Amino acid sequence: MQPDAKILKRRGEVGSQPTDEPFRLLVESVVDYAVFLMDPAGNIISWNNGAQRIKGYAESEVVGRNFSMFYSLGDRALKVPEGLLQSAERDGHVRHEGWRVRKDGSRFWADVAITALRWPDGSLRGFAKVTRDVTERRAAEESLREQRALLTKAAGDLLALTRRLVDAEEAERRRVARELHDHVGQNLSALSLNLEIALAKAAVPEVRSRLSDSLTMVEATVEAIENVMADLRPPLLEEYGLGAALERHAEDFARRTGIAVSFEDQAKEAARSLRLEFAVSLFRIAQEALNNVAKHASAKQVRMSLALNGLDAVVSISDDGHGFDPAASARAQRWGMRTMRERAEAAGGRVDVFSAPGKGTQVVASARIS
Repeated sequence: MQPDAKILKRRGEVGSQPTDEPFRLLVESVVDYAVFLMDPAGNIISWNNGAQRIKGYAESEVVGRNFSMFYSLGDRALKVPEGLLQSAERDGHVRHEGWRVRKDGSRFWADVAITALRWPDGSLRGFAKVTRDVTERRAAEESLREQRALLTKAAGDLLALTRRLVDAEEAERRRVARELHDHVGQNLSALSLNLEIALAKAAVPEVRSRLSDSLTMVEATVEAIENVMADLRPPLLEEYGLGAALERHAEDFARRTGIAVSFEDQAKEAARSLRLEFAVSLFRIAQEALNNVAKHASAKQVRMSLALNGLDAVVSISDDGHGFDPAASARAQRWGMRTMRERAEAAGGRVDVFSAPGKGTQVVASARIS
């Protein structure tokens, strides 16, 4: 079926200009875009090769019909085609994406642009419509969204698992500390008392000497166990807060290692609002960072501080040691960076490590206060 004279007349009214023939040939040669003209009512009056390739209709099958034929029954019921023409007439141009229907009934995702064409006096002349098949792009975007959703879920699952592991580790620390206190500590205290009684009653110098040595060893063992219990469950943390626990740990660390440690509590009482489990996480990170200083840094001095930064409590540990390259993963693993980062993330914060060979190291850990 060839376009009738009335349609050809409308085509000439909408699209003809003295220089239109080269442009018409150019449009008809385009195969990646469906390009066609419509009259003010949305009836099709031209058709290019790209439109035939994308939509499956020959020119004789569509000219004279309304462009709404390419829309789904649902979109037609919602008057989507009419709304697009109204928007183009009002605004001069409209862009839209959605499902369109081919001749064979299959669907494709279309990126559509409709432009209003006007006569010199401003009256509506018709519309130019350009459609691009972006089904593959949309499928790629959908796949990317799904992958992002899976990654987000995996990250959430990993964070939840990290929190459970941290909670389990702290529970085990409390259990071991309790066992040491209730059984080993009490037994050692009883043994110390018995040795003191035996020493008081012993008359033989050699026996007194051995009892005295044994009593000294028991007292040293009790002190060592008390230090272990303090590391497992710092008694000051629950009673007096993170600042007091860090200050005591800094003193103990300096006494054990001979490395000078200064501590500044800039947060004061404000840090008491930090949840206990988050305070424990920051304390463990500081513990690990100081252990790393003792093992690897060859430092003479350490500066440690507790401060508030917005909604975060921040602990900073800086040393004057030989430093390292944080990008060197093997060294980073040796420094336990992954464990520290997991603890911080479980507390709603993060860990940053700043270091360079010969420049010392700074570990900055944060946890969300509320």
